[in-house]
Formats: sequence, C-alpha cells, structure tokens
Amino acid sequence: MQNSEFWSQCQKSQRLKPGRGKKTKWVAPNGESVTLPVIVELEWHHQPTGKLAFRVMGEVALLDNEPRLLRVDTSSPVGLVPTMLQSAFRWQTPLDVVKVLVPKLLKAGLDPYNLPLPTDGYPDAALNLRPDNKSRLTDKFLSEVVDEYLRGGRGYAKRLAEHHGVSERTAVSWIEKARQRNLLPKTAPDSDVGKIIRTAKVKATKTAKAR
Repeated sequence: MQNSEFWSQCQKSQRLKPGRGKKTKWVAPNGESVTLPVIVELEWHHQPTGKLAFRVMGEVALLDNEPRLLRVDTSSPVGLVPTMLQSAFRWQTPLDVVKVLVPKLLKAGLDPYNLPLPTDGYPDAALNLRPDNKSRLTDKFLSEVVDEYLRGGRGYAKRLAEHHGVSERTAVSWIEKARQRNLLPKTAPDSDVGKIIRTAKVKATKTAKAR
C-alpha cells in the first residue's frame, strides 16, 4: 500500500486553524494584526478510497514578539514512510503561511481561516499569491455582517468572531471593508449604534417611498 503509486493518488489540502491557549497579537510589516497561536494543517487524502493518508500540524505562537514554530505533529493511519516525509513537509512552511501569506490575505479583506491555502511551492506560494475576485468578500456577505453589527451594538467584534469562527481582528476588518463599500456610514462611531440604526431606517423608508 505504501508505494509510489499510492502516494501519487493522494490529494493535498492545507488550512489555518485557531490554536489553543492564551491569544496574542502580532503586527505584520504590512500593518495587519494576526492572532496567535494558530495551527497550519496539511493533509493528504487518498482519492480512490477517500481515506486520510497523512497529516502534519505545525503550531505557530508568539515568542519574543515574533511568530515561532513551537510544535510539529505528524501522523498517518497507513504508517509514516521516512522517504516520503523528507519530501512531504517543509519545516519553514508554517512560518511562511503565518508571516507572509496570512497578512497578505487579511490586507485583501479575506478570511484566512475560510480559505484553502497553497500546499506547495513555498516561499514563492506565499509571496506570489494573487487572490481572485471569487474568493473576495462579497457585498452580500458584508451586508449580512453589517446587520449583525447593527443588532449587536458594543462588543460586536467578539460576537462576530465567535459566530463566524474567526479572530476579532478579522471581524473588525469586515466592518472596515463594509464602510469602504458604503454599506455602513464611514464616520459613524462604533459605540453610536442607535444612531446608525436610525439612519439606516430613515434611508430604507425614503427608498421605499421613492418606489
């Protein structure tokens, strides 16, 4: 089973998951704030059977104000093959994901927790990624987030983050993006939710009458 044909029939996928423990913030060179710790998880699935063949999880946390690789766990239900391991996992990749790719995705208004990440070609895969328009935040999604924001009032970031399973910084970036697209008043302070709601209702009434 553990032959070259078996491994050639595997499809790889990689994603970002929140880590456990105390949350800390790392500010990337592009100004984006990344919540740590996180887990970069790489999986291989055997396509003919659909079974998991290989998994590696790298935990990245903040130490001395710098993201650092703390732990790497590898497992395989079919048995780990040393020769395969040498080419299957690049130790620097979890750090490239956290320090380069994640800040880039956040800057583009994307949620790195809800996107499939490149599995090969690092560090170039992180440096050269060009998110297509299909993966960007849609006006429909942002409008739904705005509705949640208006209903929630103060402390919205924590509620949005818990509801959608993202970091609070990502939730805040969604609201900022909604303001940029005129889906929410740009000048309205976050604490003045009552005023925002009244403004939204007035606009909706005027729109209805105009029709």
